[in-house]
Amino acid sequence: MSKKSFKTEMQGIDGLLGDEKAEGTSATSQKESRNRGSKWQEFAKVNTLLKCEQKDFLDKLSKQAMRSRKSGKGKERITANTFLRCLIDVLKERAGKVNLTDIADEKELRKRLSEI
Repeated sequence: MSKKSFKTEMQGIDGLLGDEKAEGTSATSQKESRNRGSKWQEFAKVNTLLKCEQKDFLDKLSKQAMRSRKSGKGKERITANTFLRCLIDVLKERAGKVNLTDIADEKELRKRLSEI
């Protein structure tokens, strides 16, 4: 990894960890640049492996949500990624209620998450 790419990667990590200043930019200037750009620019790209039926389900939900809306200006697109971000936010709110001790596998984790 080159010094430049390592430096860029570390700046991204600083932002995720909530540091007030990434090297060369302040938190204020970062927020100002976000306000000028598109909403998607504030998101981090994450790759995940889903089962085909999971992806199909998310796509179906997003299409259903988009079709059921009344037309109007200023409404955001609801996508599979929107559902994933919202689910993660809900999980963050409830994470303290999940017993994370001695989870053997995905099946066990799913069971515990369904209890919250």
